[in-house]
Amino acid sequence: MTVYPDQLWSEFSWEEQDQAWRQAQDHSNDAARWNAYLNNLCMKTFVTWLEEEPDWEGPSLVLPHPSALAGFWEVVNGTAITFGLTRLVLIPCETDDLKEFYVPQEWVDIPDWVADYYIAVQVNLENRWLRFWGYTTHRQLKQKGNYDLIAQTYSLEHEDLIEDLNVMLVTRELCVEAKVAVKALPSLSSTEVEKLLAQLGQPSPYSPRLDVSFEQWGALLANDEWRQRLYQQRLANLKSEAETVQADVPSKRRVNLSLCLQGNFVEAIKSGWQMVEEFLGTQESNLAFSVGSGLRANYPSSSSVADLTNLLCTSHDEEVLWIAAEHLAQIAPGHPEAVKVLTNLLRTNQDERIRLRAAHGLGKIDPGNQDAINALVALLRSSQNEEILWIAAEHLAQIDPSNPAGGIRLTKLIDLEMQLTPHSVELLVALLPKADQEVGILLRVCAISEQSYLPLGLKLIALDELGEPVLLPSEEPLEVQSGKADNYIQLHLTAQPPGDQFSAKIALGDVSITEDLVI
Repeated sequence: MTVYPDQLWSEFSWEEQDQAWRQAQDHSNDAARWNAYLNNLCMKTFVTWLEEEPDWEGPSLVLPHPSALAGFWEVVNGTAITFGLTRLVLIPCETDDLKEFYVPQEWVDIPDWVADYYIAVQVNLENRWLRFWGYTTHRQLKQKGNYDLIAQTYSLEHEDLIEDLNVMLVTRELCVEAKVAVKALPSLSSTEVEKLLAQLGQPSPYSPRLDVSFEQWGALLANDEWRQRLYQQRLANLKSEAETVQADVPSKRRVNLSLCLQGNFVEAIKSGWQMVEEFLGTQESNLAFSVGSGLRANYPSSSSVADLTNLLCTSHDEEVLWIAAEHLAQIAPGHPEAVKVLTNLLRTNQDERIRLRAAHGLGKIDPGNQDAINALVALLRSSQNEEILWIAAEHLAQIDPSNPAGGIRLTKLIDLEMQLTPHSVELLVALLPKADQEVGILLRVCAISEQSYLPLGLKLIALDELGEPVLLPSEEPLEVQSGKADNYIQLHLTAQPPGDQFSAKIALGDVSITEDLVI
């Protein structure tokens, strides 16, 4: 930002990143999903910036309509936006090599897709920022751009771009002649259209944009109905292929977790699962949810009840109050001054983490305290922070295990058919209903007791409905591996009921076991 002060830099949150990734799943291949993911992030970030600009006069429109964008992103990179009489196209990329700006030919030579401006966007997913590093016009691309016949792209060198987007906002009314006339595309007969759809609608790991001549391809994409049919046909053919593959694989019965959320545990119990509360009643186990987040304080052992009580009455530092109240609860359980301080923190503080700590501490030193229970339930119903939700659920499970707001927890002993003693393990699945009708899922592999550890190198892997590893936005599989002194490892998922299928695979060396589940 110091080196390029004229360029627009914008951050996005982890929640926005996660939402964009989830919305990008309805595509026929990984390349299209990744393309949709990047474009979705860019589009939302840019529109937000545009609407906050003082020189902007709304509204802005994403073309053709947000619901139809998947049909574009299935086959071509870029997103068109209009504001007033101005049309622009965002072209995102992840590369650090910004020597040239590449624009797919579709946005330059399909008459109805031609834009006034083309904006280059660099996406940094690891650090969650976007860099709008320059823009150009249609006239510049056509007259100065290098056309690549093989890749069917136009490109301009970095030096030919204008970096400051505010220049575009101020001068856009003077650029009414920025576009260059482009050659009309041929008309396609119904027979030609059906033939192209049959050919290009087959699933492939890449866009079929280079499989036919640009004239045919451009004419097909320019028609909204044909473009949507192409997209739907690629999805339908992919589903047909997947069903054929599944038909060749012996069917495995998936445990329906939605029934458990409704209080029906018969199927789960028949499959070897137990509710955590029942298991804890018969075994010494470490399956109870723990804070595990560094929220506990270290207490000085020499403090007296009088010293701590005096500290609680005089200090205004919330951290000091919290530590003193917890320590007093350790040496004098149920002490009224500790209960009073934690209750006051709970009722007056708006910080979710402080409320979380206060509610948990209050529930421990004053079991059944309704203020603590109500606070945790309120956090579960209102917070959008994934970490806060799970910690609140864990705390509620500790102080009020039967409260339905805390979700449900099931556990199953896992036999990897090898000599693991004393390293026997078990799989825990926790379900947490969320405010957006989705269900949060925690998969955790635990050692049997607090005195034992998991075998070194034990893996927990999340699989999709086809038995393939679930991929993170970084294209890495969603998995975790135990270290030297881990007594549990865990993963988080989000599922959309009804019908979302997934599996938990536990592997050690060449031996593995998979539990198939559906929500």
